[in-house]
Amino acid sequence: MTKKWDALACASLVVAIALFYRKVTRLWWTYDDAYLIHIASVRRWTEYFANGEVWRSMGQRLFTPLLTVSYDSELSAFGLNAERWYLVQLAEMAIAAIAIYAALRLWVAVAPAFAGALLFLAGVPLCTLATELMLVHYIESIALAALTAIAFVHGVRRRRIRMIFLSSVLYLAAMLAKEIAVPLPLLLIALPDADVRARMRALVPHAIALGVYIVWRYEMLHMLFGGYGWAVTSVPALIATLPWKVALAFGPAAAVMLAGIVWGLRNRRGIALFAIGALISMAPIAPVSSHMERRFAVAAWLWWCAAFAIGAARLRPRLTYALFAIAIAAVTLNNRHEWRSVFAASLRMSNEARFFFDAAPDALIRNPAVPPAAMGELRWLKEDYAHHAPGAGWFYDDIYLCEHPAAGHRIWQYERRGRWLTDLTPRIDAITKDFCGSIRPAAPMTAEFHHRDEALFWTFGPYRDGTWRILLGGGMQAFDMPAQDAFRLGDLHGISLRVRYESPQGWTTYTPELALDFVHHPDVTWRR
Repeated sequence: MTKKWDALACASLVVAIALFYRKVTRLWWTYDDAYLIHIASVRRWTEYFANGEVWRSMGQRLFTPLLTVSYDSELSAFGLNAERWYLVQLAEMAIAAIAIYAALRLWVAVAPAFAGALLFLAGVPLCTLATELMLVHYIESIALAALTAIAFVHGVRRRRIRMIFLSSVLYLAAMLAKEIAVPLPLLLIALPDADVRARMRALVPHAIALGVYIVWRYEMLHMLFGGYGWAVTSVPALIATLPWKVALAFGPAAAVMLAGIVWGLRNRRGIALFAIGALISMAPIAPVSSHMERRFAVAAWLWWCAAFAIGAARLRPRLTYALFAIAIAAVTLNNRHEWRSVFAASLRMSNEARFFFDAAPDALIRNPAVPPAAMGELRWLKEDYAHHAPGAGWFYDDIYLCEHPAAGHRIWQYERRGRWLTDLTPRIDAITKDFCGSIRPAAPMTAEFHHRDEALFWTFGPYRDGTWRILLGGGMQAFDMPAQDAFRLGDLHGISLRVRYESPQGWTTYTPELALDFVHHPDVTWRR
């Protein structure tokens, strides 16, 4: 009878994925998809594991070969049929959910294990993972980590060396998918199975796997550590604010689960497991959490759901089921609210990418939602890979209109109501006149830059309100930025940029083009 309930629970998880995220099959390429397709089309799959230049050229200090293998295999199997790629994404989510359920079943009954896996699927961070193909390695790493735990526990309980060895191989694969799996042995050694000595002996192959990964990563990157994206400006502030950032990424419904979690902290082992889970799920994301994104919290969300399921399972049955029902309802409502905005943003990027892929040579897209760096890769996908007509372009800041005549081009922009791009050409002269007339070229402005350890630090002023933007290529790329922050640029020796300030009153001003030389002049101050 138990097997039937297990089968029903697993089938229900698959149905839940279809109900929550089926619309992703309407999407096309977003974010880094074109870039990863570019890599897959010019590299052999063996290079992802053996050629460090593949990873060092990315400039982000990442070593995630299973991600590029996924793109390589799906490109070979499906070509540019994005619908099938998203179906694979959903299938891998189903595998991860079932693996989580199976891992929880090692310690709790069907209902708590199902609740934990379902809550994980319904979590706010999963909205992002479902809509972004480039995040498939998070899903793969979580699935492999769950399988690692399952094989480890079976090996320890039944004293089977083969299962222990399989667990260590799965652990290595989980790390090669995403480095969030690196601290997993800290949890395995604290599990309530056999005695400590038996668990420590069983972890010897995992220690070897970790050593292999560390050496492998160093050979590929020529370094062990190093984040990407936003740089850390204050380590104490980063550590102090990380738990709150993770809580915000969970969404308010996570608070409902506190009752079950607290009940699981009644003894030392429960407290220890909870603390270790917090450590291994949050420590890997600390270096990149200066600007927190929902996806960073996915491992921490799994820890939260597992802690809730195990803790609530200790309550009286009626109270347990009532708490499960309330938590699932609250998290589902949170999911649906988040899903509307996440899917709308992904749909806009998808439709803009589709439009650009088929656009005529005279088309210019105004202020697309597709990230600036991704537009260059979309151009490669269109012109070099698919051999479509070249010439179409884009711009992210209207200063482009002030400095480049629009004659001979048709300007297009995304329309939210119709969820497609509309032709702005009849109105572009008026738009250009209004915007260019709002610029105050003599307005006071300061910009300080300091380059340290491959990171660029900046401070803009003298205004305390308003918004700031960094422009590259005369407006072909633009990034909204805080007035003071830092970003990792890799091994770039210099960069040319402009800074834009927009006041709350609606006027704007720009710096001239600033050529920054990080080698000879790492500190630059510009004033007007």
